[in-house]
Amino acid sequence: MLGAFSSCGDAAYHAHGDALTERQAAVAGPDSWPWQSWLASTRAEQGRVCEAYELADCALVLYPRSGVAAHALAHAEHELGGGRASADSLDQWLRADPQAVQSRHLEWHAALQSIACGDSPDARRRADAGNDAYGCGHARRDALATAPGRTDTGRSERATHSHPILSTSRSRRSP
Repeated sequence: MLGAFSSCGDAAYHAHGDALTERQAAVAGPDSWPWQSWLASTRAEQGRVCEAYELADCALVLYPRSGVAAHALAHAEHELGGGRASADSLDQWLRADPQAVQSRHLEWHAALQSIACGDSPDARRRADAGNDAYGCGHARRDALATAPGRTDTGRSERATHSHPILSTSRSRRSP
């Protein structure tokens, strides 16, 4: 539910959510991996990436399976230029529990790191593997692509910022 504060679009409500997370993390203390994870996420959203990195790292030491901390760390590492090491770290986290709720989104973060490193084929592989694992294989993507307002990947038009990057990789693959 904490994510609702930052997703609502109301700056006052967003600030209220940040303050709530900060107070709860202070009350729970530094040994509370859930609240350290949520505070790391808050700091990442605030652009305070060095703090987010430290908090997420501490939360993962306390509980290595914290998806919230892994996600906050992925945001921080992206901003800090984590590159291949960040993708490798996410891969290690994902291998421990491939069915984790956050797996698809964290795979997306790893793909962003691949793009940042100039490794478009790896980003494409990750996107295809994620789609196939969730019942969105080529046939489903092709069907979605024909829907009004959809792009060749089946996503809405507003998600086109990554298409040029991934399409260069796709054009080199055989059908």
